[in-house]
Amino acid sequence: SPAPQRPAELPHVSPAAVARGAADQLMERGEYAKAAGKYQEAVALEPDDMALRFAIGTAYSHLGRRAEAAEQFQWVVKRGDPTADHYRGSRQWLVSAGLLADGGDFS
Repeated sequence: SPAPQRPAELPHVSPAAVARGAADQLMERGEYAKAAGKYQEAVALEPDDMALRFAIGTAYSHLGRRAEAAEQFQWVVKRGDPTADHYRGSRQWLVSAGLLADGGDFS
């Protein structure tokens, strides 16, 4: 007789990925404060994740939390890959906020 079928194992999803997914859904619904909280959870678990830093900065920006948004966007610009979308988006926000000169120096 054939061997019994084992249930398919679900791939392991990190707690950071779960928090990021929840935050992304909250952002889509315009629930920026809740999204920021979930992104904070994810950043605490994955502090070097550039995309997460950009996402939390974006949530802060929507909430009018300019200083916190700037801190996240500056973090991305200082450490990120200049060809990455989150780097360019962070840099653009900082320039438009008057916190980064077009030449790349922080004000």
